[in-house]
Amino acid sequence: MILEETRTLPVPAGRIVAFFENLDAHYLDWHPDHTSFAWLDGGRRHHFHFDERIGGWRLALAMSVERRSNGRQAICRPMSRWVRLVFPEMSFAVSDVGDGCRYTHRIKLRLGPLRPLMERTFLQPLRRHMYEESEYLAGLGNDSYVA
Repeated sequence: MILEETRTLPVPAGRIVAFFENLDAHYLDWHPDHTSFAWLDGGRRHHFHFDERIGGWRLALAMSVERRSNGRQAICRPMSRWVRLVFPEMSFAVSDVGDGCRYTHRIKLRLGPLRPLMERTFLQPLRRHMYEESEYLAGLGNDSYVA
């Protein structure tokens, strides 16, 4: 299954890319359920660790990042092969649309028969979390934001 949050933001694509490149400085502000974020390889920014709460679940994972399209698409994969069995990847992409951009966040999951059991406690809160994150990004159109 793929969860997707796509919306047009009144923010230049470059500002969204800068936000993600400096996520260590913005992660806690991005969503109240975020608890920590760190780049694991310093300035290279190819691996990170994040910790957040989704519903009653805690996600604390190390991820690798592959950037494409001149930094406008990032594909993030859990570093643990066991986690990748159920959570193969998530991606973020931005493209220019007028004075703003189209932002797309996708999460691929393989839940099989567990999906109905996880709908209320994990999937619904995750969809809401993704929406709230995109709401925050829409606010970056405010001229007071500095990457």
